[in-house]
Amino acid sequence: MRLGKAVRLGVISLGCPKNLVDTERALGQLLSGHIVLVEDIADADWVLINTCGFIQDAKDEAKNTIKEVASLKRQNENLRIAVAGCLSQRYGDSLLSELDHVDYLTGVLTRDNVCDLAKAISGRAARTSYAEFDDRQRLRITPRHTGYLRITEGCNNRCSYCAIPSIRGPLRSRPFENVIADAEELLSDGVVELNVIGQDTTAYGLDFYEKYRLSDLLTELGRLNRRGWVRLLYAHPAHLDDKVIDCLQQGFPFVPYLDLPLQHISDRILSLMGRKVSRTRIESLLKQARYYIEGLYVRTSFIVGFPTETPAEFEEVISFIESFRFERLGAFTYSCEDGTEAAGFDGQISDEEKNSRLDRIMKTQADIAFEFNRCLVGTRIPGIIDGRSDREDLPLLARTYGDAPEVDGTVYAAGSAKEGSLVTLHITGVDGYDLLAEVVR
Repeated sequence: MRLGKAVRLGVISLGCPKNLVDTERALGQLLSGHIVLVEDIADADWVLINTCGFIQDAKDEAKNTIKEVASLKRQNENLRIAVAGCLSQRYGDSLLSELDHVDYLTGVLTRDNVCDLAKAISGRAARTSYAEFDDRQRLRITPRHTGYLRITEGCNNRCSYCAIPSIRGPLRSRPFENVIADAEELLSDGVVELNVIGQDTTAYGLDFYEKYRLSDLLTELGRLNRRGWVRLLYAHPAHLDDKVIDCLQQGFPFVPYLDLPLQHISDRILSLMGRKVSRTRIESLLKQARYYIEGLYVRTSFIVGFPTETPAEFEEVISFIESFRFERLGAFTYSCEDGTEAAGFDGQISDEEKNSRLDRIMKTQADIAFEFNRCLVGTRIPGIIDGRSDREDLPLLARTYGDAPEVDGTVYAAGSAKEGSLVTLHITGVDGYDLLAEVVR
């Protein structure tokens, strides 16, 4: 490490947007005259890797990333690596036996952990101006026009396959006024698209106010961001109520987009998963949302190969997808996670069978998605400009309102518009999951 000069810090943030907010919040406290951020980790004295440890694929990604960064030590023997986040929170010091090139290990980036990390990196304490429920004073690493607004931390659902409650703890709703203050700071910093996130956003307020208050919060966010977008992510079907649907029904600034992870549709598997919702309730919610919310895009996810899932129950999922025709869908093979209830279930399914089912479900959805995209050709859709593409004929990168940042499709557009502009996109063609368009306004 260079003596007498600021420490150069490189950062890699893995996992979900909630983890990204932790990274941004930590950077807002770490960076000072003693620690400066560098874009290229090859130029860094320290590299902070904020990990995800949710499922096996995420754990593998985190470990491989750590090993890739460690390989840079061959060119820079003074490079130091700090690992934080869900993976280290979950497995602690036992990781060090597998990843002996890690120089500093801490858990989820709480206030105390950030203070200790700052001392390890620079020998000086970080600023401690934020409280547990305050996400302000972040150094955002998303594009300026889009930002994540975290309204809850932790989860009370205790789904049998999920390790998140053991990592992140129980549901903790942020006080209403703190969320609004965070939103105001994001908007003043140039955010046009507020993406509302949490482990379970639809449970907001149940712990703090003893009632659901998501609709109240959305109403106030809509008032604050009248000229932008408010997008709701991570809704749970067991807690989605009529008041939230009423908000989305109003149209912009509320984006007609509903992120509703279902995970399965068989009543028996839903019960084993601990999802606290039935097929009848799911179908009722989806019909209600489609009926009342004009132009609605529904994003969902399914887990395939859950213990004891029969071929008939898997076919039930396929039939349901073919019938409802989701605009956006992701699927994952069941990951047997240490410490979860489902890890002890009999009837674990082989990886070969799980992967076969995953291929089937994704091919089914691909046909639906491609047909949906073809039907959009010739229509005009509200969109947002994300930046520049590498295509000369279609120089703009954009998204329709039906595409959440980082998880959905991209639009390659012709025309002229500034990054962060809300525009109208005339859809002119299709490129697989992506669209081609012309900016018309």
